[in-house]
Amino acid sequence: MAYIRRVPRSPYWIAAYRDRDGKIQNKSTKLTAVPANRKDAQQIADSYEEAYRNKAVVKTLRDNYSEIATKFNRTWSIPSVKDFMDGWIKMYAPKLADATVTAYRYRINGFLEFLKDTGRGDYGVDELMEQEDTAVLEYRNRLLATVSTVTAKTAMTILSGIFSLGVRKGYFIENKFDELADIKATDATEKRPFTLDELRLVLENCNPEWRSLVLFGLYTGQRLSDLATLTWNQIDLKKNEVAFITKKTGRRMALPIAEPLREHIDTLSRGTPDAPVHPEADRMMSEQKKAGTLSRQFNEILQRCNLVPKKLHRKGEKETGDRRQTVNPLSFHSLRHTAATLLRMTGSSEAVAREIIGHDSASVDRGYVHMDAGAMRDALNRLPKLA
Repeated sequence: MAYIRRVPRSPYWIAAYRDRDGKIQNKSTKLTAVPANRKDAQQIADSYEEAYRNKAVVKTLRDNYSEIATKFNRTWSIPSVKDFMDGWIKMYAPKLADATVTAYRYRINGFLEFLKDTGRGDYGVDELMEQEDTAVLEYRNRLLATVSTVTAKTAMTILSGIFSLGVRKGYFIENKFDELADIKATDATEKRPFTLDELRLVLENCNPEWRSLVLFGLYTGQRLSDLATLTWNQIDLKKNEVAFITKKTGRRMALPIAEPLREHIDTLSRGTPDAPVHPEADRMMSEQKKAGTLSRQFNEILQRCNLVPKKLHRKGEKETGDRRQTVNPLSFHSLRHTAATLLRMTGSSEAVAREIIGHDSASVDRGYVHMDAGAMRDALNRLPKLA
Protein backbone atom coordinates (compact mmCIF):
# COMPACT_ATOMS: atom_id res chain seq x y z
CA MET A 1 0.00 0.00 0.00
CA ALA A 2 1.27 3.47 -0.84
CA TYR A 3 2.11 5.85 1.97
CA ILE A 4 3.52 9.35 2.48
CA ARG A 5 6.46 10.54 4.53
CA ARG A 6 8.63 13.54 5.25
CA VAL A 7 12.30 13.81 4.32
CA PRO A 8 14.71 16.36 5.85
CA ARG A 9 15.64 18.19 2.65
CA SER A 10 12.20 18.50 1.07
CA PRO A 11 9.31 20.79 2.09
CA TYR A 12 6.84 18.39 0.43
CA TRP A 13 5.11 15.18 1.33
CA ILE A 14 6.96 12.32 -0.39
CA ALA A 15 4.91 9.47 -1.85
CA ALA A 16 6.30 5.97 -1.41
CA TYR A 17 4.71 3.28 -3.55
CA ARG A 18 5.52 -0.02 -5.25
CA ASP A 19 6.17 -0.25 -8.97
CA ARG A 20 5.30 -3.18 -11.25
CA ASP A 21 8.31 -5.12 -9.98
CA GLY A 22 7.36 -4.61 -6.35
CA LYS A 23 10.19 -2.15 -5.70
CA ILE A 24 9.59 0.87 -3.50
CA GLN A 25 9.69 4.15 -5.44
CA ASN A 26 9.74 7.66 -3.99
CA LYS A 27 8.29 10.74 -5.67
CA SER A 28 7.35 14.20 -4.47
CA THR A 29 3.65 15.00 -4.27
CA LYS A 30 4.43 18.73 -4.64
CA LEU A 31 2.17 19.35 -1.62
CA THR A 32 3.72 21.05 1.41
CA ALA A 33 4.29 18.62 4.27
CA VAL A 34 1.71 20.02 6.70
CA PRO A 35 -1.16 18.09 8.35
CA ALA A 36 -3.78 19.93 6.27
CA ASN A 37 -2.35 18.41 3.07
CA ARG A 38 -1.95 14.87 4.39
CA LYS A 39 -5.18 13.49 2.89
CA ASP A 40 -4.57 14.93 -0.58
CA ALA A 41 -0.92 13.84 -0.52
CA GLN A 42 -2.03 10.30 0.32
CA GLN A 43 -4.43 10.39 -2.63
CA ILE A 44 -1.55 11.36 -4.93
CA ALA A 45 0.58 8.54 -3.51
CA ASP A 46 -2.26 6.10 -4.16
CA SER A 47 -2.59 7.43 -7.73
CA TYR A 48 1.12 6.85 -8.36
CA GLU A 49 0.83 3.24 -7.27
CA GLU A 50 -2.40 2.73 -9.19
CA ALA A 51 -0.82 4.22 -12.31
CA TYR A 52 2.02 1.73 -12.16
CA ARG A 53 -0.38 -1.20 -11.82
CA ASN A 54 -3.13 0.08 -14.10
CA LYS A 55 -2.73 -0.04 -17.88
CA ALA A 56 -4.65 3.24 -18.15
CA VAL A 57 -1.84 5.32 -16.65
CA VAL A 58 -2.90 8.51 -18.41
CA LYS A 59 -6.52 8.36 -17.31
CA THR A 60 -5.56 7.48 -13.73
CA LEU A 61 -3.22 10.42 -13.32
CA ARG A 62 -5.51 12.88 -15.10
CA ASP A 63 -8.51 11.95 -12.97
CA ASN A 64 -6.64 12.17 -9.67
CA TYR A 65 -4.78 15.39 -10.41
CA SER A 66 -7.92 17.05 -11.77
CA GLU A 67 -9.87 16.14 -8.63
CA ILE A 68 -7.15 17.45 -6.32
CA ALA A 69 -6.62 20.62 -8.38
CA THR A 70 -10.34 21.39 -8.10
CA LYS A 71 -10.07 21.38 -4.30
CA PHE A 72 -7.43 24.10 -4.54
CA ASN A 73 -9.46 26.12 -7.07
CA ARG A 74 -6.89 25.43 -9.77
CA THR A 75 -7.06 23.91 -13.21
CA TRP A 76 -5.05 20.91 -14.30
CA SER A 77 -4.41 20.69 -18.02
CA ILE A 78 -2.11 18.50 -20.09
CA PRO A 79 -0.35 20.20 -23.04
CA SER A 80 -0.14 18.67 -26.48
CA VAL A 81 3.20 17.21 -27.49
CA LYS A 82 3.82 20.21 -29.74
CA ASP A 83 2.98 22.75 -27.04
CA PHE A 84 5.10 20.87 -24.53
CA MET A 85 8.15 20.78 -26.83
CA ASP A 86 7.69 24.42 -27.87
CA GLY A 87 7.55 25.33 -24.20
CA TRP A 88 10.72 23.38 -23.52
CA ILE A 89 12.60 25.30 -26.22
CA LYS A 90 11.38 28.66 -24.92
CA MET A 91 12.48 27.73 -21.41
CA TYR A 92 15.92 26.30 -22.18
CA ALA A 93 17.07 27.91 -25.46
CA PRO A 94 18.49 31.02 -23.73
CA LYS A 95 20.75 28.76 -21.66
CA LEU A 96 22.11 26.76 -24.60
CA ALA A 97 24.63 27.42 -27.36
CA ASP A 98 23.17 28.31 -30.77
CA ALA A 99 24.42 25.07 -32.32
CA THR A 100 22.83 23.05 -29.51
CA VAL A 101 19.49 24.82 -29.96
CA THR A 102 19.65 24.12 -33.70
CA ALA A 103 20.32 20.42 -33.05
CA TYR A 104 17.45 20.21 -30.56
CA ARG A 105 15.03 22.00 -32.90
CA TYR A 106 15.98 19.57 -35.67
CA ARG A 107 15.13 16.58 -33.46
CA ILE A 108 11.94 18.19 -32.16
CA ASN A 109 10.71 18.97 -35.69
CA GLY A 110 11.57 15.45 -36.83
CA PHE A 111 9.61 13.87 -33.99
CA LEU A 112 6.59 16.15 -34.50
CA GLU A 113 6.61 15.32 -38.21
CA PHE A 114 6.66 11.62 -37.33
CA LEU A 115 3.65 12.04 -35.03
CA LYS A 116 1.76 13.89 -37.77
CA ASP A 117 2.63 11.24 -40.37
CA THR A 118 1.36 8.47 -38.08
CA GLY A 119 -1.92 10.17 -37.15
CA ARG A 120 -0.79 11.29 -33.70
CA GLY A 121 -0.43 15.00 -34.40
CA ASP A 122 -2.92 15.99 -31.70
CA TYR A 123 -1.50 13.73 -28.97
CA GLY A 124 -1.35 15.00 -25.42
CA VAL A 125 2.16 14.74 -24.00
CA ASP A 126 1.02 12.12 -21.48
CA GLU A 127 -0.47 9.86 -24.16
CA LEU A 128 3.02 9.13 -25.50
CA MET A 129 3.89 7.42 -22.23
CA GLU A 130 0.74 5.30 -22.00
CA GLN A 131 1.82 1.69 -21.49
CA GLU A 132 -0.06 0.42 -24.52
CA ASP A 133 1.02 3.17 -26.92
CA THR A 134 3.90 2.35 -29.28
CA ALA A 135 4.70 5.78 -30.76
CA VAL A 136 8.10 6.14 -29.08
CA LEU A 137 9.12 2.60 -30.02
CA GLU A 138 7.99 3.13 -33.62
CA TYR A 139 9.96 6.35 -33.83
CA ARG A 140 13.11 4.69 -32.54
CA ASN A 141 12.71 1.85 -35.05
CA ARG A 142 12.26 4.35 -37.87
CA LEU A 143 15.50 6.05 -36.84
CA LEU A 144 17.37 2.76 -36.76
CA ALA A 145 16.11 2.00 -40.27
CA THR A 146 17.29 5.29 -41.76
CA VAL A 147 20.33 6.57 -39.85
CA SER A 148 23.38 5.17 -38.12
CA THR A 149 23.11 3.68 -34.65
CA VAL A 150 25.12 6.55 -33.20
CA THR A 151 22.79 9.14 -34.76
CA ALA A 152 19.71 7.25 -33.55
CA LYS A 153 21.11 7.06 -30.02
CA THR A 154 21.90 10.79 -30.06
CA ALA A 155 18.37 11.65 -31.23
CA MET A 156 16.74 9.46 -28.58
CA THR A 157 19.01 10.86 -25.86
CA ILE A 158 18.08 14.43 -26.82
CA LEU A 159 14.36 13.60 -26.70
CA SER A 160 14.81 11.74 -23.42
CA GLY A 161 16.25 14.89 -21.87
CA ILE A 162 13.38 17.00 -23.20
CA PHE A 163 10.65 14.67 -21.93
CA SER A 164 12.27 14.35 -18.50
CA LEU A 165 10.61 17.71 -17.85
CA GLY A 166 7.26 15.94 -18.19
CA VAL A 167 8.14 13.66 -15.29
CA ARG A 168 9.11 16.63 -13.13
CA LYS A 169 5.86 18.39 -14.08
CA GLY A 170 3.85 15.32 -13.11
CA TYR A 171 2.39 14.70 -16.59
CA PHE A 172 3.57 11.08 -16.51
CA ILE A 173 5.65 8.82 -14.29
CA GLU A 174 7.78 6.88 -16.76
CA ASN A 175 9.76 8.45 -19.60
CA LYS A 176 9.81 5.85 -22.38
CA PHE A 177 12.70 7.60 -24.09
CA ASP A 178 14.98 6.74 -21.15
CA GLU A 179 14.93 3.00 -21.75
CA LEU A 180 14.67 3.14 -25.54
CA ALA A 181 17.62 5.55 -25.80
CA ASP A 182 19.92 2.78 -24.58
CA ILE A 183 20.92 1.74 -28.10
CA LYS A 184 24.04 -0.35 -28.49
CA ALA A 185 26.38 1.14 -31.08
CA THR A 186 26.92 -2.18 -32.82
CA ASP A 187 27.29 -0.69 -36.28
CA ALA A 188 29.20 2.44 -35.31
CA THR A 189 32.26 3.00 -37.44
CA GLU A 190 35.36 3.94 -35.49
CA LYS A 191 37.12 7.07 -36.68
CA ARG A 192 40.72 6.38 -37.62
CA PRO A 193 43.72 8.66 -38.14
CA PHE A 194 45.03 9.62 -41.57
CA THR A 195 48.32 8.19 -42.75
CA LEU A 196 50.96 10.70 -43.85
CA ASP A 197 50.53 9.65 -47.49
CA GLU A 198 46.77 10.17 -47.22
CA LEU A 199 47.31 13.63 -45.75
CA ARG A 200 49.63 14.59 -48.59
CA LEU A 201 47.00 13.39 -51.08
CA VAL A 202 44.31 15.43 -49.32
CA LEU A 203 46.45 18.57 -49.38
CA GLU A 204 47.02 18.14 -53.11
CA ASN A 205 43.24 18.17 -53.65
CA CYS A 206 42.48 21.20 -51.46
CA ASN A 207 42.01 24.80 -52.49
CA PRO A 208 44.16 27.28 -50.51
CA GLU A 209 41.62 27.82 -47.71
CA TRP A 210 40.93 24.14 -47.21
CA ARG A 211 44.66 23.45 -47.29
CA SER A 212 45.03 25.95 -44.45
CA LEU A 213 42.17 24.38 -42.47
CA VAL A 214 43.74 20.93 -42.80
CA LEU A 215 47.16 22.16 -41.65
CA PHE A 216 45.64 23.97 -38.68
CA GLY A 217 43.61 20.85 -37.90
CA LEU A 218 46.66 18.62 -37.94
CA TYR A 219 49.05 20.87 -36.01
CA THR A 220 46.57 22.09 -33.38
CA GLY A 221 44.23 19.09 -33.14
CA GLN A 222 41.22 21.41 -32.87
CA ARG A 223 37.69 21.00 -34.20
CA LEU A 224 36.53 22.30 -37.59
CA SER A 225 34.05 24.77 -36.06
CA ASP A 226 36.80 26.40 -33.96
CA LEU A 227 39.23 26.62 -36.89
CA ALA A 228 36.58 27.98 -39.26
CA THR A 229 35.96 30.97 -36.96
CA LEU A 230 39.61 31.55 -36.05
CA THR A 231 40.56 35.26 -36.21
CA TRP A 232 43.95 36.92 -36.47
CA ASN A 233 43.80 38.31 -32.95
CA GLN A 234 43.88 34.71 -31.70
CA ILE A 235 47.31 34.22 -33.29
CA ASP A 236 50.20 35.77 -31.36
CA LEU A 237 53.28 35.56 -33.57
CA LYS A 238 55.52 37.13 -30.91
CA LYS A 239 54.67 34.44 -28.38
CA ASN A 240 54.24 31.94 -31.21
CA GLU A 241 50.88 30.82 -29.81
CA VAL A 242 47.32 30.41 -31.02
CA ALA A 243 44.49 30.86 -28.52
CA PHE A 244 41.13 29.08 -28.50
CA ILE A 245 37.93 29.08 -26.49
CA THR A 246 36.40 25.88 -27.78
CA LYS A 247 32.75 26.09 -28.83
CA LYS A 248 31.87 22.60 -27.67
CA THR A 249 33.28 22.71 -24.14
CA GLY A 250 34.18 26.37 -23.55
CA ARG A 251 37.72 25.29 -22.76
CA ARG A 252 40.34 28.06 -22.87
CA MET A 253 43.70 27.08 -24.27
CA ALA A 254 46.83 28.66 -25.71
CA LEU A 255 48.74 26.26 -27.94
CA PRO A 256 52.32 26.71 -29.12
CA ILE A 257 52.52 26.98 -32.90
CA ALA A 258 54.39 24.05 -34.42
CA GLU A 259 57.22 24.99 -36.78
CA PRO A 260 55.47 23.58 -39.91
CA LEU A 261 52.31 25.50 -39.03
CA ARG A 262 54.29 28.71 -38.42
CA GLU A 263 55.84 28.38 -41.88
CA HIS A 264 52.33 28.09 -43.32
CA ILE A 265 51.00 31.07 -41.32
CA ASP A 266 53.86 33.23 -42.59
CA THR A 267 52.62 32.66 -46.16
CA LEU A 268 49.12 33.98 -45.40
CA SER A 269 47.96 37.55 -45.93
CA ARG A 270 47.34 38.85 -42.44
CA GLY A 271 44.12 40.81 -42.00
CA THR A 272 42.88 43.14 -39.29
CA PRO A 273 42.81 41.67 -35.75
CA ASP A 274 39.13 40.71 -35.95
CA ALA A 275 39.35 39.41 -39.53
CA PRO A 276 38.89 35.66 -40.03
CA VAL A 277 41.89 33.58 -41.02
CA HIS A 278 39.58 31.46 -43.20
CA PRO A 279 36.99 33.93 -44.59
CA GLU A 280 34.76 31.57 -46.57
CA ALA A 281 34.56 29.01 -43.77
CA ASP A 282 33.82 31.78 -41.26
CA ARG A 283 31.02 33.08 -43.50
CA MET A 284 29.38 29.65 -43.60
CA MET A 285 29.62 29.30 -39.83
CA SER A 286 28.11 32.77 -39.35
CA GLU A 287 25.17 31.94 -41.61
CA GLN A 288 24.47 28.40 -40.43
CA LYS A 289 25.77 28.38 -36.83
CA LYS A 290 27.20 24.90 -37.38
CA ALA A 291 29.86 23.14 -39.41
CA GLY A 292 27.61 20.75 -41.33
CA THR A 293 28.20 22.25 -44.80
CA LEU A 294 31.93 22.48 -44.17
CA SER A 295 32.00 18.84 -43.09
CA ARG A 296 30.24 17.86 -46.32
CA GLN A 297 32.73 19.90 -48.35
CA PHE A 298 35.61 18.09 -46.68
CA ASN A 299 33.89 14.78 -47.38
CA GLU A 300 33.77 15.73 -51.07
CA ILE A 301 37.53 16.33 -50.96
CA LEU A 302 37.98 12.86 -49.45
CA GLN A 303 35.77 11.43 -52.21
CA ARG A 304 38.00 13.01 -54.86
CA CYS A 305 40.95 11.33 -53.16
CA ASN A 306 39.06 7.98 -53.14
CA LEU A 307 39.47 7.83 -49.36
CA VAL A 308 35.72 7.48 -48.69
CA PRO A 309 32.92 5.99 -50.83
CA LYS A 310 31.33 8.32 -53.34
CA LYS A 311 27.67 9.16 -52.81
CA LEU A 312 25.54 7.91 -55.68
CA HIS A 313 22.36 9.93 -55.19
CA ARG A 314 21.71 12.80 -57.57
CA LYS A 315 21.97 16.40 -56.51
CA GLY A 316 18.72 17.60 -54.99
CA GLU A 317 17.43 14.07 -54.43
CA LYS A 318 16.32 13.47 -50.87
CA GLU A 319 17.81 10.35 -49.34
CA THR A 320 14.91 8.31 -47.99
CA GLY A 321 13.81 4.73 -47.53
CA ASP A 322 15.26 2.07 -45.29
CA ARG A 323 18.83 2.58 -46.45
CA ARG A 324 21.06 3.25 -43.47
CA GLN A 325 23.44 6.19 -43.76
CA THR A 326 27.11 5.35 -44.16
CA VAL A 327 29.38 6.41 -41.34
CA ASN A 328 32.84 6.95 -42.78
CA PRO A 329 35.98 6.21 -40.75
CA LEU A 330 37.63 9.37 -42.14
CA SER A 331 36.39 12.92 -41.63
CA PHE A 332 37.83 16.25 -40.52
CA HIS A 333 37.56 14.96 -36.96
CA SER A 334 40.10 12.30 -37.95
CA LEU A 335 42.74 15.04 -37.93
CA ARG A 336 42.35 15.12 -34.14
CA HIS A 337 43.02 11.40 -34.03
CA THR A 338 45.95 11.89 -36.40
CA ALA A 339 47.47 14.61 -34.23
CA ALA A 340 47.10 12.48 -31.11
CA THR A 341 48.59 9.43 -32.85
CA LEU A 342 51.57 11.35 -34.25
CA LEU A 343 52.26 12.97 -30.89
CA ARG A 344 52.44 9.57 -29.23
CA MET A 345 54.51 8.10 -32.09
CA THR A 346 57.06 10.92 -31.76
CA GLY A 347 57.54 10.25 -28.06
CA SER A 348 55.08 12.58 -26.33
CA SER A 349 53.42 11.40 -23.15
CA GLU A 350 49.69 10.72 -23.02
CA ALA A 351 49.27 13.72 -20.70
CA VAL A 352 50.96 16.09 -23.16
CA ALA A 353 48.95 14.73 -26.10
CA ARG A 354 45.71 15.06 -24.14
CA GLU A 355 46.51 18.63 -23.14
CA ILE A 356 47.18 19.65 -26.73
CA ILE A 357 44.17 17.91 -28.27
CA GLY A 358 41.91 19.01 -25.44
CA HIS A 359 40.40 15.63 -24.57
CA ASP A 360 38.94 15.37 -21.09
CA SER A 361 40.86 13.31 -18.60
CA ALA A 362 39.25 10.69 -16.41
CA SER A 363 40.17 12.85 -13.43
CA VAL A 364 37.57 15.32 -12.22
CA ASP A 365 40.41 17.59 -11.17
CA ARG A 366 41.75 17.96 -14.69
CA GLY A 367 40.78 21.64 -14.82
CA TYR A 368 43.36 22.37 -12.12
CA VAL A 369 46.29 20.67 -13.88
CA HIS A 370 48.38 22.96 -16.09
CA MET A 371 50.84 21.52 -18.60
CA ASP A 372 54.23 23.13 -19.13
CA ALA A 373 54.14 25.15 -22.38
CA GLY A 374 57.69 24.09 -23.17
CA ALA A 375 56.71 20.43 -23.11
CA MET A 376 53.83 21.10 -25.51
CA ARG A 377 56.06 23.15 -27.82
CA ASP A 378 58.69 20.41 -27.97
CA ALA A 379 55.99 17.83 -28.69
CA LEU A 380 54.43 19.86 -31.51
CA ASN A 381 57.76 20.62 -33.11
CA ARG A 382 58.46 16.90 -33.41
CA LEU A 383 55.45 16.46 -35.70
CA PRO A 384 56.39 15.70 -39.31
CA LYS A 385 56.35 18.38 -42.00
CA LEU A 386 53.97 17.58 -44.84
CA ALA A 387 54.78 20.31 -47.33
